Amino acid sequence: MSACARVRPSPLIMRRTAPGRAAYNGGSPAKWRQNAVCVTPDGHIPSATVQAANAIHLARTVLRFLAYMTTLHNWPTFGRGWAVRISDNMLRGAM
Repeated sequence: MSACARVRPSPLIMRRTAPGRAAYNGGSPAKWRQNAVCVTPDGHIPSATVQAANAIHLARTVLRFLAYMTTLHNWPTFGRGWAVRISDNMLRGAM
């Protein structure tokens, strides 16, 4: 397993956008996304991260995010709603 696949992530789903532009919260979420696409995490989303994200199958990233969400202490309370949103992302990614 690669080092980027072993990192305990923090939440982030980054939409695919024009090079150099991304929808994200910054900080830890940006680092999670960089780890998810095997880019050295620095907390910033430059065009290299966006290119790497576009090269990885979107479903793989969404599944990594879902796996992370199930580890949160409040998953039993909010997990159903989160899972619905995540499955919506997967459906959109499949189109």
